[in-house]
Amino acid sequence: MLGESDRLYRCDFCRVQSYLLPRNVARYVLPHRAPADREIAYVPYWRFKGILFTCGVDGIRHRFTDDSHCAVDNPAFPPSLGLRSQALRLKFVTPATTGTFLQPFGGPRQARDFFMRRQASRQPAPVFLQTQVGESLSLIYTPIFRQGQRLYDGVLNRPLARDAEAPPPETHPVEPAGDHLRFIPALCPICGQDLEGRRDTLVLVCRQCDRLWRATAKGLEEIRTARMPSPEAADAYLPFWRVRAEVKGIPLVNFGDLAHLANLPTVLKPDRESRPFRFWCPAFKVRPATLLHLASALTLAQPPVEPLEKLPREELLPVTLPVAETIDNLKIVLAALARPARQFYPRLGAIDIVPKSALLVFIPFTVGSHEYLQPELKLAVNRNQLALTGLL
Repeated sequence: MLGESDRLYRCDFCRVQSYLLPRNVARYVLPHRAPADREIAYVPYWRFKGILFTCGVDGIRHRFTDDSHCAVDNPAFPPSLGLRSQALRLKFVTPATTGTFLQPFGGPRQARDFFMRRQASRQPAPVFLQTQVGESLSLIYTPIFRQGQRLYDGVLNRPLARDAEAPPPETHPVEPAGDHLRFIPALCPICGQDLEGRRDTLVLVCRQCDRLWRATAKGLEEIRTARMPSPEAADAYLPFWRVRAEVKGIPLVNFGDLAHLANLPTVLKPDRESRPFRFWCPAFKVRPATLLHLASALTLAQPPVEPLEKLPREELLPVTLPVAETIDNLKIVLAALARPARQFYPRLGAIDIVPKSALLVFIPFTVGSHEYLQPELKLAVNRNQLALTGLL
């Protein structure tokens, strides 16, 4: 696991030995209080956690969601975990975890679709667009055991209230606990130097050869990086994803198209009007309203970038939002930019965004009393927000 610094307002990276990468989705077990002589069976539940953005007739709304649903068709088992996934300590499933694991139906894609449909049904109609940020899909196994003719909840050591005339767990397909975790050595593939990182970071840093790496199923992969040039001295650098994408359904190729879409009250010079359009989005976790504000402001600004040949020695905030989630949320950024909004929202369903490439860009900020400040772009990020999301 990645190490964590104990300093509140610094993001100093520390050396790590290995990177923990779950296969497919992370799998956890809840603790149980079953008698020692009882055989434990584990019932799987899909858990969906993240920030949900919804675009309707009244604008863009956001809410935090932490939802779960039983992944086995059996009326004996509660339909959800309730608050257990938040209140109890979760442990990773490992090959050493003893017990019988019931096989979940469906897969991650079907689970995501189910949760998205459920969330959409809870929103006032019509819903033009729904996306999620900071999404986390996992499997959580809750323990049960049999005592006589009754099924018992292993967490509370009490009989299940819904087990009457239900199929016994023995009739369900089972699977081994399996090895769902992969440990990737945190060594630079180029120079062999120990990599640096923070807990929950998605990107590891090599200070020896000034390269950034991310963990994939095939091992460590180098990330393309750049920086925004600035004449001012910087105290810290915040990471952002710049995404080149093809937008189908509306004309959006250059800055002139963006100015028309956003109804900007300005006359553009020809060189700026023809500048290629790119999406921008924070590569770090932050509150939903701030994330949308930063993404909109940077996408409208379209700041210049230059290659990052040497990593800055100033503070680097860790990357905690993957580019895949940024790509999934490009349309909500588009909805936040368009004017007049109410006329544009019904057109969202006919728009298709095809990502072509992504670039990790570090933007220089100065550190104020309570904020990270970017004077050229007139941006401010409250440091307390980053502390609350675990970045500081």
